[in-house]
Amino acid sequence: VPDEIIKRAEVVLDAVSKNNCVERLCNENISAQDDEYKDAMEKLLTFDIDNGDLNLFFEEIFSSS
Repeated sequence: VPDEIIKRAEVVLDAVSKNNCVERLCNENISAQDDEYKDAMEKLLTFDIDNGDLNLFFEEIFSSS
């Protein structure tokens, strides 16, 4: 496991054990990933479960990644 992950886990565990809020990390990669998730959720919410093509839906969701 990368050192960066270990250090972040220590910070999160320390905050949780002290009943403190965990500060959210923000960087370009996280922001880009958030945008992808938001786009996927918007597509999911507009998907027509009765008439939609589920295979095409998943192709569209995963082709943008």
